[in-house]
Amino acid sequence: IDLTKDGDWFYDTIRAEQAKQWADERVKKGNSYAKSNEYNRAFKYYDEALNIFPAHAAARVAKGAAFFNTDEPFLAHAEFTAALNLEPNNPDAKMYLAEAEKKLQSKKNSKASQKTTERTPLLASSHDSLRRLNSEEKGESSAIEDPQTIQVKQILQAELLKSVRKQKLKKKRKLEKLSSKKKKKLKKKQKKKGNKK
Repeated sequence: IDLTKDGDWFYDTIRAEQAKQWADERVKKGNSYAKSNEYNRAFKYYDEALNIFPAHAAARVAKGAAFFNTDEPFLAHAEFTAALNLEPNNPDAKMYLAEAEKKLQSKKNSKASQKTTERTPLLASSHDSLRRLNSEEKGESSAIEDPQTIQVKQILQAELLKSVRKQKLKKKRKLEKLSSKKKKKLKKKQKKKGNKK
């Protein structure tokens, strides 16, 4: 019997099964690190598993969960989608994909307000932004906006107003501090002059 002609399927099957077993071991190791919140190590093992056996849906789900837990919902979404492409009925992938989509939507909704809180805009640019928003509200913009966009603009406007107020308050305090320092210096000079006489 010549095994080279018909035997290749056997060896390929054995190789694939062995690769899956090795990948399973790496996923388990990655999961143990993920449970300890050691995600960098977990990612290393998930990547090894996927290098050994690229069609490993459980590795994709585990890697997606690690991305989700490290606040990377976009990458998590990609992994869960890849897992569902491999196993369309994978319940974990479906459940986690829904959670990732919720988190992505939440991030999308708060993205505009986060940008304004992460940086302190200059006073001039804040005024410019407020003017632009006000002109759009008065109908100078021809675009029809949905309620969500209007809500985001209102949040932005409130954040910009807060920022402007904070900057004005800081400036006022700084001026008060400077004037009190000048008063102290003046008093010291007067004392020195009084002591010399």
